[in-house]
Amino acid sequence: MSELDPVVAAAQAQLRPKFDALLELLDKDGAVQEMLFFTTNLLALQRATEPMDIGELFLQLSTTAFLGFEFSPEQAVLVDELLEQAEQLAHVLSADSNQAH
Repeated sequence: MSELDPVVAAAQAQLRPKFDALLELLDKDGAVQEMLFFTTNLLALQRATEPMDIGELFLQLSTTAFLGFEFSPEQAVLVDELLEQAEQLAHVLSADSNQAH
């Protein structure tokens, strides 16, 4: 098995704790549809093997506002933190891909 791309490894290390905290709260609050959405995206993060996968994950996460989820204040804070971190990673990826080689 080949070594994991360092960008992917960094994204997984940074985003996984945020997913875990959010999923724990959603589970506690019985937010089934929200749990399904974020679990699906966590699995995509875990399966990611190249930076493009992280970019696609960000695109999926960016649809959160349009899915009709109603988050508690605590859930909303965690969702915002997760989306902000994913957005920062996506910006890093786009900056890296635009550099001359």
